[in-house]
Amino acid sequence: MNDSEIRAKAQELIQRFGIKKLPVDPFSIAGNLNISVRPKPCNQEGGIAGALLRSGNDFGILYATNIPNIGYQKFTVAHEIGHFVLDGHMAHLRLSDGDIHYSTPGFYGDKYEREANYFAACLLMPDPLFTQAMSANDDGMESIKNLAGKCETSLTATAIRYIEETESMSAVVVSEKDKILYSLFSKEMSELKKVKRPAKDMPLPAGSLTYEINQSADSLGERFGDINMLDWFDNGFDVEGKEEVVRLGNYEKTLTLLTFYSDYAEILEDERMVSSWEPRFGR
Repeated sequence: MNDSEIRAKAQELIQRFGIKKLPVDPFSIAGNLNISVRPKPCNQEGGIAGALLRSGNDFGILYATNIPNIGYQKFTVAHEIGHFVLDGHMAHLRLSDGDIHYSTPGFYGDKYEREANYFAACLLMPDPLFTQAMSANDDGMESIKNLAGKCETSLTATAIRYIEETESMSAVVVSEKDKILYSLFSKEMSELKKVKRPAKDMPLPAGSLTYEINQSADSLGERFGDINMLDWFDNGFDVEGKEEVVRLGNYEKTLTLLTFYSDYAEILEDERMVSSWEPRFGR
C-alpha cells in the first residue's frame, strides 16, 4: 500500500468511531474492533514490542510493559491494529488458530512492518487534528516535544508526522553510533532535486553534532547547534540552519532534526537556473 492509502485507512477508523480530539486512544479502537488487548507477560523474553495473536475467530494484541512509556505502548497497540486492518497484512501473516505474530521496535523493518508503523503514526496523529495542533507551535524540536505530549506519542513517531506536515525545509534523521538508520525529508526539502536523502547505513557526517553525541556515552540527552546545509549534504546549498539532537529512550539511538532557514522559492529558482546551465550532451 502507498502512504495515501494507509492514511485513508487510518482516517476511516477515526471517522467511524467519531474521534474528534487528541489524544487518540488505540486501546478503545481495538475494543471497538473486537480485539482484546493485554499487557505482555513480564516473564516473556525482551526485544518484542507487541504481538497480534489469533484464537479461533478471535484476535488479541499483546503490548510490552518493560518500557514504562505510554507513548511507546500506544504506538505498539496501534501498530498491531494496522496489521489487522491494512490490505494484504493478514494474508501475509497467515495467522491460524493459536498463531502469534511478534513485532520488534523500530521503523526499519520489512515492508509490512513499515506500513504498520506509518499507519500507527497516522492513527494516533490524524488530520486535521494533528495539523491544527501544529499550527499552535513554532518549527523545531520543541514543537515535536509539545506535540508528542499532546498526542501521547513517542518523539520518533511524532517527528515522522511533523516532517510530513511542516512547511519548513527540514529533515529527520534517526541514527546509531556512526550510521544512519533512516531519514525523512519535508515536502520542501524533497523538492530540492540535487539534495539526496541519506539512505540506511550511510555514515553520519563526521563533523556533525549528531556524530559527536553518538560517540560519547556521557553526552547530555539533548543538544543543538548552528549548521550549514553543506555540513550534512555534499550537494546542498550554502544555507544556514539548526541541528537539534535528542537521545532516544535506550540512549543507543538519537533523533536529529535539521531545519534550514532561507527563502525556499529563491533556492528552488537557483537550483533550476544551475540545472539550465549544465551541458546537455547528445542533443
